Amino acid sequence: MNPNSTYTYRVRAFNADGNSGYSNEASATTQSQPNPPAAPSNLTATAVSTSQIDLSWTDNSNNEDGFKIERKDHGIDHVCRNRPGRRQRHQLQ
Repeated sequence: MNPNSTYTYRVRAFNADGNSGYSNEASATTQSQPNPPAAPSNLTATAVSTSQIDLSWTDNSNNEDGFKIERKDHGIDHVCRNRPGRRQRHQLQ
């Protein structure tokens, strides 16, 4: 089946002597595909001390469950560091 598609069904009984007439038709539309949130934008990172960086970003969606913060250390791949929930401002220490 495909998402967001309408399918129509009918049924009938059968036995060794043959088939019944058809039932009424019934239709249903499958649900749409999941809708992932829009990406945040305008990320800024501000060093506020020797051990703290403040992050701020623009939330461009209204259906996220939270945000995943990933950090790249010394040119090595990004690694998930924190999940601050729905906040658009976060302090890393």
